[in-house]
This record gives sequence, C-alpha cells and structure tokens, in this order.
Amino acid sequence: MTKIMLTRRTALLSAAALAACKPTPQAPADTATTVAPPPDYPRFTAIEQTLGGGTLGVAAFNTATGAWLRNRADERFAMCSTFKWVLAAFILNKVQDGALRLDAQVRYTRADLLGNSPGAEANVARGWMTIEELCAASVEQSDNAAANLLFAQVGGPAALDDFVHRHGDSVTSFDRTEPELNNIAAGDERDTTTPVAMASTMQRLLLTDSALNEASRQKLLGWLEAAVTGVHRLKAGLPAGWRIGHKTGTSGQGAANDVAILWPPSGPPILLACFVLAPQVDDTVRDAAHAAVARAVAETWG
Repeated sequence: MTKIMLTRRTALLSAAALAACKPTPQAPADTATTVAPPPDYPRFTAIEQTLGGGTLGVAAFNTATGAWLRNRADERFAMCSTFKWVLAAFILNKVQDGALRLDAQVRYTRADLLGNSPGAEANVARGWMTIEELCAASVEQSDNAAANLLFAQVGGPAALDDFVHRHGDSVTSFDRTEPELNNIAAGDERDTTTPVAMASTMQRLLLTDSALNEASRQKLLGWLEAAVTGVHRLKAGLPAGWRIGHKTGTSGQGAANDVAILWPPSGPPILLACFVLAPQVDDTVRDAAHAAVARAVAETWG
C-alpha cells in the first residue's frame, strides 16, 4: 500500500510541475464573481445607435492582457447557427473519447434535408456523409441538415447542453434543433447565450486543453477559418494582415450574429462574440454593425 501511495504522489507532483511550466492563454475572469463588470465600450454603444432601436451585444476578450470590451455583454441573445461550432467541438470531444469516428458514415435521405443544407444536398444521391464531412459542412457552410444529423449522433441538444456545463459554461442553453431553435420570443431563454458566456466558452474550447487536445483544436480552427458565410460581418471590418475563424447565425427575424477568434498580425488571439437583434433595419445595416465592431476592436487592440 505504501508503495502505491508514493507512486501516485510522485505522479501528481510531476504532473503539477509540468503544468506549471506550460504557458497558457490568459483565462477570462469568472463573471459570476465579478462585483462590478467593466462599463460598456462607448464605440459599441455608438454602433448600436445605427440599428433603428435594435440591440447590440458584444464581448471582446484580449487573451494577452485579460481585458474586455463590452456592450450588453451579460444580456441574453438567440444563438441561431452560432451553436454549430460548439456542436462540432462536442463531436471532436466524443472522437477523442473513442465514442465516435470521424470517418464513420452517417446515412440520410432527401427527407432529412432542410433549407440551407448545401453540403447535405450535394451528397444526398450518395446517401451518406462522414462525421467529419458533416462537421465541416455545419461550420463552414452553416448546413442545417448536417447539424441535425450530428445532433442525432450525440444525444441531441440536451447532451450538448451538458457538455458546455461540464466545461465551465452554466449560462448558454441548447434546447432545440434546426430550424425551431431560431424562433425566440421575448423572455424565452431556450437556445440563448450571453456575449460573455460565448466568448469565455470560445477561450476554453479553442485555446486550452479543457475539452479538446491540440489536434482537435486545430481541426476545429481550420473549419472556422474556412467558413464562407458572413463575409460582410466581422470579417469585413478587419484590417489587412488579420486572420479570422468564425461562425455566423441568422434568424430571419432580425437576429444576425457572428462569433470569432481573431489573430492580429502579431500577438495572441482575441475572442469576439457579437450579437445583433434589429428587426427594423435590413441585412446591410446589421452586417455593417458587425464590421464596425470588428474595426473598433482592431483599432483598440491592434
């Protein structure tokens, strides 16, 4: 018994020493214990005034300094399709655990197709896609059918909800599948998050070993960087030399979102969650607000 205890103690001390030597990104503050959150950033407040009475939720987190830029950062917004990057992270976590394989084939028919399902529609004649192909389609093209097929592999929204709660996010709520999750009435907290919660979850899942190993994080980041949606949103406001990996979400009822990891030309990344709810203006105005937010972040921290 003594020998076993000494071996365990030695292993624990060795692990602690290794962890102490390993550099990690600055973690977000625990918003649950923050007594006085930073005030809203005036540049974001001014951007909100362009939205015809709509609201702008922003949380930008500088991993180099731990600083935040905020606007309505603790208010709830519908996630819409921004949830898909989190679902892909959950899939990769399952692959790491051996519960799924990226090369496994998921069979489906035309009856499974939904609006905005370009990847699934392109492969419907074949009758299947691999889990890796479904993840790529869901994140890069915001493919709705692909997302629902992935949900079916992991136990649905409730399982995804449990996954983020186990990894530090007790705010974000996953409740329904596509397309119902886009229907959010006032006061309905289903399928919602806050900008701070989303930015913090991005930091944990994309930049630490909390849930994903390095290989899984790089695969997920590759999908985010390859996203073809929302070219007029956050991406449009970044100066030359900046990189972005992002996931958009749109309700068709005035919600237009974009959540991203930004890489300045030099220095650690910035996490940016931007949510717009502005039914009184058109897509051009909503997209311009996103671009203005990204421009303000880049000019402030670039």
